[in-house]
Formats: sequence, structure tokens, C-alpha cells
Amino acid sequence: MATLLPRSFGLAEAIFVRNGNKLLAAATANNLPNKQQVRNLNVHEYVSYTLLHDHGIPVPKFNVAKTKEEAVQFARDLNTKDIVLKAQA
Repeated sequence: MATLLPRSFGLAEAIFVRNGNKLLAAATANNLPNKQQVRNLNVHEYVSYTLLHDHGIPVPKFNVAKTKEEAVQFARDLNTKDIVLKAQA
């Protein structure tokens, strides 16, 4: 048995040296997506937060302001110094 082991390694090495590129290409080709992912739903972040919140899924506190005065009031209502302000058009 011990004498067969080095031969089998030699045979495997010879096969890999001759066909290594083909083996690697075949192995990686199956792991790659065949086409670009398609997004069927494209909504603003506040819409997705609202949908999640309405169905009982926890989301960070958020508000939608249409004026700068509303934004200031919402920031005061949160009662924190850590605020993220995003603009979406």
C-alpha cells in the first residue's frame, strides 16, 4: 500500500499539470451567476421602512420631512445627538 501512494500522487500531479487550467475554469464557472441580477422592486428607503414597520418588523426610528422646519422638529422629537439626515428625490 505504501508503494502505491507515491504513484497515485504522481499520477494526480501529472493530470493536474496537463489539465489544471481546464479544471479550475470548470470549477469556478459553476459558481458564477449566469446573468446580471434583476431588481423587480425599487422603492425609497422610507417606503421600505414603512412597509417593514407596518408588518411588525423592527426598524430604526425614522420620519419623513418635507420642509426644513419639519426636519428640525423631528430631530428634536428623537431627543438624541446622533442623527442621520438623508435626502431622497
